[in-house]
Amino acid sequence: QVLLGAGDLKRAFLVAQRAVQAVPGDRQWRRKLAQVSEWTQRPDVAAQQWLALFDQGDRSVDTVQAVIRLAPQADQPLLALQAWAELAKRQQLTDAQWMDVYSLYELAAEPLKGAQFFEAQFAKSNNPKLLELAARLAENGGDDDRAQRLYGQRASMAPFSLELMLRAVVQLVRKDKMQEALTLLQTHQHQVPAQATAYWQLLSQVAWDAGKFDVARSAYAQYAGGPQTTIGDWSRLIFLVRQNYPAQAATLALMA
Repeated sequence: QVLLGAGDLKRAFLVAQRAVQAVPGDRQWRRKLAQVSEWTQRPDVAAQQWLALFDQGDRSVDTVQAVIRLAPQADQPLLALQAWAELAKRQQLTDAQWMDVYSLYELAAEPLKGAQFFEAQFAKSNNPKLLELAARLAENGGDDDRAQRLYGQRASMAPFSLELMLRAVVQLVRKDKMQEALTLLQTHQHQVPAQATAYWQLLSQVAWDAGKFDVARSAYAQYAGGPQTTIGDWSRLIFLVRQNYPAQAATLALMA
């Protein structure tokens, strides 16, 4: 403290460093060394001390924040995740902060643990963003059943997300649950804009596979003639229309 008061940071650093070497379990000395290391532009030494403090059970605010900041740089994403979990117990995290946590689970190659974590956090806050992140991690981790359930749950919540609803449908299609997929698509049809080609394409294909030809015909007609219409789309639409409207089918054939 005398050396710091005198502005002699170099000698203060050496004293703190020797003290930590002598008594590595002393948290106060580690904290002093961490602080003076930052003041003397020794980030590697500072990171070692903050991470060691956290590992020794120090959960003070400055230690938790330091670990969140420094652990990823030290290639210890799991330690950073522990610090984020500690911070989440104390305060409401922002969406940007949740995205940082999501990225750390990806970096640590622990998507399934991340899915469990975000699902547990959603149960506490009912924040739909957390349910979305849980679903994405479950999908990335190969847990299709959980991903299907979470995407489906998110699709039923406000605000409506076309992308997440389509992901839920794709999960159902992968499980060959065509009728459930069709029901989900039709449930949200009134919320989908006319120009959402990806939705109408998926609706037409799922309805076709489910044998709901009236729905398929209506969906194909919604985007027929657009730049993303394929030969297969035209063929199916013409086939569906010509059963009841042969003249209209002929017109569509000319357009195709």
